[in-house]
Amino acid sequence: MKNAVPFADLLFLLLTPPTMAQEIDFVDQLTGGGIGIVVIAALSLLMVAVALERLTHFRKSRIAPEGLVQSILPLWQGKHYALMQPVNATTSALPVI
Repeated sequence: MKNAVPFADLLFLLLTPPTMAQEIDFVDQLTGGGIGIVVIAALSLLMVAVALERLTHFRKSRIAPEGLVQSILPLWQGKHYALMQPVNATTSALPVI
């Protein structure tokens, strides 16, 4: 059992007081990162901006037009899948297969 931690080492780890972490200087970390950090930060900001813009301009009518579910649901429950195709063809949101 070479990988087993000896009892004395385990006891030492459990009985020693925790050490305090070094103080982290955020600005120093950013300047140390160089241009790579600047690029990552800019792309992250762009990603958040695009996601927020997409969420604000999301429209339910572009996903499923008004009344589509009410017209398709009885056909789906009756397993009349072939009759669902003409209903699908009259809408602009779903592709015709």
